Amino acid sequence: MRTNVFSFALFCLFCLFAVLMVACSTEEQVSNDILNTSIEAPVDNYYFNGQPPESRNDNLNVGVTKTIKFFESDGPFELDFTNELCTPAPYLSVYGYGNASHIGRYQVVNGGCYDGLSPILGVITAADGDEIHTYIASAVQDMLTGIWSYHYVIYNGTGRFENAYGDIYMTGTLDFNNWVWTLGGEGTITY
Repeated sequence: MRTNVFSFALFCLFCLFAVLMVACSTEEQVSNDILNTSIEAPVDNYYFNGQPPESRNDNLNVGVTKTIKFFESDGPFELDFTNELCTPAPYLSVYGYGNASHIGRYQVVNGGCYDGLSPILGVITAADGDEIHTYIASAVQDMLTGIWSYHYVIYNGTGRFENAYGDIYMTGTLDFNNWVWTLGGEGTITY
């Protein structure tokens, strides 16, 4: 069974499982009823729709549209239950490095309140320091294979990516035993 979580699903599922991990620790006690509800949600038709932080720049007359390929990358993720801006939800942080066409070696940082409503925003920093700004629009997990599929929306950037827009489609896995992710994919970017 597939669950529609195509936006912040990677982050959403990360966060929900993190809720379980943290709830079971001695630092944070959560009742079994609340914990069970939190954990069952992503497995049982959990749906998440990411909200854009601002309008896309699709109507701007900028450069050309190019295919951008993200070779497999990975990194850690974590949940912070002490962030007062997100209470009672945790703040999700995702980090990593990879290689992609048009940008070379890059660093990615994603973060936001994992409450199902707030946007999970991302910054992809290219080798030359130019940034691509994204948010997770949707995410889906294939329940048979465990593979996640994500739709990231490019809504802006800096340097040569100022006013950039586009869509990136990534697939990969989330390892909740070691709190690491692995993703790869491609999309289009106009800049």
